[in-house]
Amino acid sequence: MGVIIKIIKKYESEEKQMRKILNLLGVTLSICFVVLMLVGCGGKSSEEKPVDDENVTQTSTNETPVTEETIKITAIGLEDPVTMVKNFAPLCDYLSKEIGKKVEFIPSSDYEKAVQGLEQGTVDIAHLGPVTYVQAHDKFKAEALVKAIEGKDTEYSSVIFVRDDSAVKDVKGLMGKKVAFGDKDSMSSNCAPKYLMYNEGVKESDLAEAKNFTSQDEVISQVLNKNYDAGAVKESIFEKNKDKGIKILGKQEHIPTFAITAREGLDAKLKEDIKNALLKLKDVEILKAVDKKYTGFTSVTDEDYAWVREAMVKLDIK
Repeated sequence: MGVIIKIIKKYESEEKQMRKILNLLGVTLSICFVVLMLVGCGGKSSEEKPVDDENVTQTSTNETPVTEETIKITAIGLEDPVTMVKNFAPLCDYLSKEIGKKVEFIPSSDYEKAVQGLEQGTVDIAHLGPVTYVQAHDKFKAEALVKAIEGKDTEYSSVIFVRDDSAVKDVKGLMGKKVAFGDKDSMSSNCAPKYLMYNEGVKESDLAEAKNFTSQDEVISQVLNKNYDAGAVKESIFEKNKDKGIKILGKQEHIPTFAITAREGLDAKLKEDIKNALLKLKDVEILKAVDKKYTGFTSVTDEDYAWVREAMVKLDIK
């Protein structure tokens, strides 16, 4: 019994000590809480100002980078895409410096795709032949800015040729013969020579065969290889190949040169800037990179291509 009483007294003594410890801990926590409250309320500097949401939004807007406008140029597919990109690079660099915008060349695989690019707005400017210019102007109001000068001329010629050993003596002699032409949308190797034949009384239906080839160099090869009796190309193409054993059968003259053409809806000031830059371009290296015969650009009107339009109607070229 005495042992039990001792245990109870010991427990009561330890309980009193525990209560003292808990009371002391409670006071300490209370003091800490008060200190934290004081720091939280008084810690803000009197110089701090509330955040202005409007100013934050405006700053973010001002820091948004401006997208650089890129002017895209294409050309009818006279050569392979890699060569065309190389040839037009100097012109793109020149225009970029003159108009203060990035200028990029987008090659076209053929004549039709160059016209489609203008129509669909995937390109802004195109280097077009007479037929493709008329198509672009009449279908969706594309505008010729300038036309090329070749030497001192703004016109060129197309020829129908045969091999040196051919028995055909003139254009009328093509009846019943096989004739190779260039791209169906080419002025110099399709429209112009067929118009020459038309004026000589020879229709396409009078030929044994009329076939269009992608390039004018291929037209030359087809005739030299005796697959066709005659062919049609731009006179400058003929001149490069005349020593291979071919001769001119007939010539269509006064074909207007190529036009640098803008899509409908292109900014008026931008069109004027591009036009002025091209009119003052005299750098021979830039010009000859585009075409070896180019010596500059000059002013142009739609009327310059009137007879081309007339020929297209007579030949039913859309």
